[in-house]
Amino acid sequence: MTVSRVGSGSRIVLLNTKTLTGSGAVTFSNIPQQYRKLILEIINPSADADVTLLIRPNNGDSDSNRLVGTTASSFLNDSIQPGTIDATTADGVIAIEFFNYSSSTSHKPFMFYGGMEDSSNVDQPIFGGGRYKSNSPITSIEINKVSAFALWDGGTANLYGE
Repeated sequence: MTVSRVGSGSRIVLLNTKTLTGSGAVTFSNIPQQYRKLILEIINPSADADVTLLIRPNNGDSDSNRLVGTTASSFLNDSIQPGTIDATTADGVIAIEFFNYSSSTSHKPFMFYGGMEDSSNVDQPIFGGGRYKSNSPITSIEINKVSAFALWDGGTANLYGE
């Protein structure tokens, strides 16, 4: 699927879609390197317990200090934590954009934004950004949760190139 932005000349191409199911991580691997940025969209993620969402470029990499950003609470060593999934609701969307992701000579800035509904049905805005401190191209992205015991109940993850 290809989506065109009106007037911009750029094209957004759906690279892959994954369903959030089971106990483990969901991974996009072998990411094509010909786009200028990646957009990861996570729609209505749900789990059987309240969990913090984790996003790991290159599956966590080997360096525990690869990610820096706007607030310390948004990061856990090697992963981006854009929000908490509430077990009682699955309404929300989170997008993470990785710029210059295929570069082998520079770090990769990123931003995340969106919103999730909490257990009181109150919308919680999510936004932040930072950089992935690596000169290695991003070739995979892992979506996981802090709790190893929680199970994914559903949701969809889409990866786009632009």
